[in-house]
Formats: sequence, structure tokens, C-alpha cells
Amino acid sequence: MAVFSKSRRGTSKHYLAFSGVLVLLWQLIFPGAVWAGGLAQAVADLPQKEPVVTLEKAISTVKENFNIPQTYTTFSSGLNMDNQRQSWSLNWSPPDQQGGNFTAQVDVNTGEIINMNSWKNNPQSGPTVQIPSIQASDAKDIAVKLVTNLASSKLAELQLMPMDDTNIPLSNYSPTSYTVHWQRLVNDIPFPNDGITVQVNTLDGEIQSYSLNWTTLTQIPDAKEVISASKATENFLNTQLLELQYFTPDLMRPLISGEKQDTKLVYQMNNSYLGGAIDALTGEPIKANFGDYYGNGKGRFGGMPSAGSTAQPAKQVVLTPAEQTEIDKSTQLISQDEAVAAVERWVSIPDTLVLRGSNLSTNGISGDSRVWNLNWNDSGNKSEEQPQYMSARIDATTGELLGFDLPYPGPSKDTPVIDRNQAQTIAEDFIKQIQPSHFTEIKLSDDNNLMGKGYYDNGLQRFNYYRVVNGIPYRGNGIDLTVDSISKKIINYNLNWANLQFPDVSGIIDGKQASNMLLKAEPLKLMYIQIYNPGQADNTADIHLVYQPMPASDSLLSSNILDAKTGEFLDGQGQPVTQMPRAYHFTDIGNNFAQKEITLLGQAGVFGEYLDSFHPDEQITVGSLLKAMLAVTNGYGAPRQTDEDILKTAQQQGWLTEDLQPSATLDKEHFTKLMIRYLKLESVAELQGIYQAPYSDVDKDFVGYAALAHGIGMFNIDGQTFEPGHIMTRSEAAYALVKSLMFRH
Repeated sequence: MAVFSKSRRGTSKHYLAFSGVLVLLWQLIFPGAVWAGGLAQAVADLPQKEPVVTLEKAISTVKENFNIPQTYTTFSSGLNMDNQRQSWSLNWSPPDQQGGNFTAQVDVNTGEIINMNSWKNNPQSGPTVQIPSIQASDAKDIAVKLVTNLASSKLAELQLMPMDDTNIPLSNYSPTSYTVHWQRLVNDIPFPNDGITVQVNTLDGEIQSYSLNWTTLTQIPDAKEVISASKATENFLNTQLLELQYFTPDLMRPLISGEKQDTKLVYQMNNSYLGGAIDALTGEPIKANFGDYYGNGKGRFGGMPSAGSTAQPAKQVVLTPAEQTEIDKSTQLISQDEAVAAVERWVSIPDTLVLRGSNLSTNGISGDSRVWNLNWNDSGNKSEEQPQYMSARIDATTGELLGFDLPYPGPSKDTPVIDRNQAQTIAEDFIKQIQPSHFTEIKLSDDNNLMGKGYYDNGLQRFNYYRVVNGIPYRGNGIDLTVDSISKKIINYNLNWANLQFPDVSGIIDGKQASNMLLKAEPLKLMYIQIYNPGQADNTADIHLVYQPMPASDSLLSSNILDAKTGEFLDGQGQPVTQMPRAYHFTDIGNNFAQKEITLLGQAGVFGEYLDSFHPDEQITVGSLLKAMLAVTNGYGAPRQTDEDILKTAQQQGWLTEDLQPSATLDKEHFTKLMIRYLKLESVAELQGIYQAPYSDVDKDFVGYAALAHGIGMFNIDGQTFEPGHIMTRSEAAYALVKSLMFRH
């Protein structure tokens, strides 16, 4: 079956690229919201009026409220239109472009600063330790002062939110800032889409960013006739908004040969509805039409693709010619010519296209499989009736066509000759021919049109079929097709299908229990939300009054994935959210000599084995200490590593030379040696004859280590005895670790 059409190609050259630009613009305009589907018309064509606020006034406003480094002598400006709001875009940077930059946006009509970002280049070539110099309360005071100056007229409608428990890393791998957020209230009801966010640097108290998001509201639903929260909860439960699904955690790294992706049974929000929102006036769940854009200011852990598209394969790993030759020798792979022939079996390749590129890569879904990636471009004989490019993917072992792409046609005056039902018939006839066995294992997503109104107007109809296993949806696999309803041809096809092991459905909690567990952790709360339809000519948003699941406590991490067997909330990597790094506020260190140091580590998300209890007098274990050292050094990863991984990493780093078990304790002598190796001072400590023993009870071979520890202030010691055989406690270890970090810093 040939799926290429020679008509409607003259206007297609730049259309796809332009669509990509629109997507990027939309993400920049609304970085904190969630697409309920795809892009239709992202940016309306709006006339730009003559600015009320001059460029000079905009510059003055920014400089009056923020400190711009004097070395930032390069300046540029622009006039932007973002979501019907016109603003001056200002940018300062050093001449060499290496020292950072300072950007701001000023509303041309009101003179308000609506956005500011300051970035300074870190001159360090490697990881360093960063010790916060201000506390969260100091950051809040700084932010309150700024917002009072910049947005005093809006304070009556703003609610200062509790500062979250995000951990503040002590390494320079991550930006270190406190986030202070105000949420807008409309008629005393939260409107999470709007508000002000300020980020304050933990090291120097400087403002890193300021963001004002403020919607001009019209036609606000009246809250007088809302249903009760209990009625909304009843409707939520009766509609079964949580759906049993198979879930594949996000890959943290490429699969290796023989390794399989893990799959889990989870409960997650039904893709047919908008995040579990219940209309507060009608009591009906709000359905998700594909063109809708849903902004509620609520960040979640997801991990599942939307109904609008199946999950794309993980990033492909391109093989070198030598590796490719070796694979050709050791496995039975088809050749490039055979791969091209496999494409031609299903797709007519125009004579004007020439194969310009091909490579053999691993398939991110399965570390064992190989894929031919083929790309054609025009031969120089451009024709308005022919496409200018084409791409295809072929399974290099089976010769199976995994996908192809032809250019999307641009705007056309031609009228579609088939409707959506007829286009669906064309799509399904093709699937029956190319994947007859899979056709019985898929189900069409219940979206109106996966391309949105703008694409439909151009005669395109897209269909997404997700995989069904044991009667349970698995949206990580499926088949996507796009049908040109003018030429009646398929211009896009993508098969995403992995050989996975799916757990059986025994021992799972039922849907009603899962819904109750969700609503206990995230009860329904009354709020206003915005729903955008980019397909509308004026790109406006409708305001809805809804009951929306929100965390019962501001300290709880939000998740829409519930493990169907354990009942735990999961993040995108399939790990319990309770194991994610967060700040700990220890309640049992009030009179401890190391209270300051322990508090600092807790703020960094370290030593959280007992959550908000520290157990200061408990003996430190090797596993707990090494995990803390890795966490403060790397800023990530250590909480998820196994004890074996932690020991291996510490040995590779040269910190641990002994063969110790994770549960082993450490005396002060061995602890000191470990910390000195951590500071890369072992060779200095081993020097003989240059140290004067600071303590009376240490062996001569240990004098250098003891002297360095004394100079660093590693231990809280009064007197002349070191007590090398003393078993270290958690509070003593925390004190020594922070003192070592400060020396390293």
C-alpha cells in the first residue's frame, strides 16, 4: 500500500518548522502549566500598540529596583507580545558573554516589572561545596520587601504560601535559592495560575528571579451556587477518574544489552479528564478536549504520556563505524539496502529524493534491538508538487517498518474530501495490513482530534492507538498515524512497541480504595482555573470554578501515580515520593552541641533515615555516613543508590580503602582517615617528621591525620586526648562533615 501523495506539497516546506517555533513560544509564555493535548494556534496575530512606557522609563524602573553588575556593559532591548501582553525585553551582559546575564521584562502599558532573571557564571571548573549564608526566614523578608515595592497594589489579592520543603543542595551542581511564592485569591478563592514568585540566592541574599503572572479577569463564575466539597468528592468517586494502567518508569540511563524496562500496575488520572477537576457549579468532571491548555499552577509527578501521543523511544545511541561493523559480524542484521527496500514495501519514495543519511542505532526501548534510521532530501530538482524530505525507521533484525514521516502540508484552500470516520478507516486498514497481530491489542484514544483545530483546518486527521494488555491500558506503547483528508494518504506513521513483562493483576487494591487514598492525600479544594483553547482566534482562556485534588499539606509532594499493589505514590522514575530528597526539620537536636551543623545538613536533605528525627546519640554507620557524603558532594543520586552502590562509589572516589559493611560503625581514628581522604589530603597526612602531635594518645603513624583534623576543627574536643577508639555518633559525624565541607569550600 503506497501512502505518499504528490499533491499539496508546494506549501509544506516551512510549515513544520514554524509549528515547532510556536510550540517553543507557547512553552516560554506559560512555563508552569500543562498541555491537555497538542498545539493548534498558539500565538494570535495581535497588533502592537505604541508603548505608553518608554524604553528609557523601563530601564530606569529596573535599575531602581535591582542591582545590575557594573561589568554588564553590553545592553540590548526588544518589544515583545506575549499572550496579549506587550512588554519591553531588556538584557544586560558582560562584553565577553562569559560572566552571566541579567534580563527583565517591563509591561509597556503599566510600567510593571513582570519578569526578572539574574544568572552569574560559576568560575569553578569542578564541584565545590556551597554553605548557605542566609536562612529561609531571611529570604522571606527579602522577598516580602521586594514584592511590597513592586506590586503593592496587588497585595490585597495575594496570599503568601508556606515555603516548601525543597532541599537546598550544598554542591554547585544545582542552583541554590529559596523560593518564596504568593498565590492570587479571587473572591477569597485560590487562583493558582496567578501570583508572584521570588527566588533568593542562599549564598548572598541576592534576588535571582522575580516573576509576576497576572490575568485580566472577565466573566468570573459566581461562587454562590457551588456544590459542596462532599458532593464533588462523591462525583469524583462515582466517575472513577482514577484508571488502572500499566506504567513504565522514566529511564535514568540507556538500557544495556539484555536489560528490560520495568513495568508497574498503577492508578492514574483517566486521560479523558482534566486532572480530576470537578466543575463546582454543575458537579460534572471536566473533560479534556485535545486543543485545551490547562493552567492551574499545580506541579505533579507524571511519567505517563498523555492520550495525545504514545511515549517516544528513549534517546537513541548512534554507533561508530567500528562498532557497527562488529555488530554486523556478530548479529544477523539486514543491510542498509534491505532497510530501504523494507521502506519501499509500504511507502513510495519520490524520485526527487536522495538518501542523504543513515545510521544504525540502539533502540531505547530495548537495549538488544537495532534500528536503521534513514533520511532522504531533495536532489536539487525542487518541485512544488514533491516533498523536500522524508525519514523512516526500520527494525534492523526483523525488517519491520517502525515509522516514517513526510512533510505536513501547509495551509490549503482545498476542501477535505473525507471526514474523520473515513480517515479512521484508512488508518485502520493500514494498521491491519502492516501490523495485523497488534490491531487486536490496541484501542483508539477517545480524543476528539489529536491534532487540534488548526491542523484539522488544514485537512489533517491524527489517530493515536494505545496498547491494551490484560484489558488494561498501557499508553507507553501504541501506534500513531496522520491522515491527509484531502489526498486521502497517510503522511505519518509511528510504531512504539516493546517486548515487556507485564505484572499480573492479582493482589491489587480496587479503584474505589485507590481514589479514597488519593483524596485523603489530596482532598478536593475549591479554586479557579484557566482552560485555553489555542485554536480560538483570540487565544483567550475560559475561567472555570472547580474542585481540584491538591495536597493536604504544603510539605507533601504531589503525585498522580499510585502503585496499584503497595498504595504508595510514585514519581516519574517509579520510586516512592517519600524517598525523594527534601528538607528535614529535626525535632530532637535542641540542646545538642552540633545543632547548627545538623540543621544545615537537614536543610540539604541529608541524614533523613528517620525523617524529622535525627537520633543524635546513635552510633553512625558506614552506609549512613557515605550516603551523606555523596549527597552533599553530588547534590543528587545518593538517596536512590543501594548500599552496595554507595560502597562501590566511595571506593572509586578513594574515600574508603577498607572492606567494611554498610552496617559497620566507625571509631574516631578510622573516621578521621576517611574524612582526610575525602578532602584529598591523605598524602599530606602521611608525611613524616613535620607534625607536632596535638594529642597525647595517638600513635606516631596517625599524628599527621590528627594534626590536620585539629587544624580543620573537625571535632569538638576539649583537652589533650583524642580517644581514637571512641565510636562516632551521628551528631559527632554531622559536626565533622560540616567542618570538613567548610574547609573544602
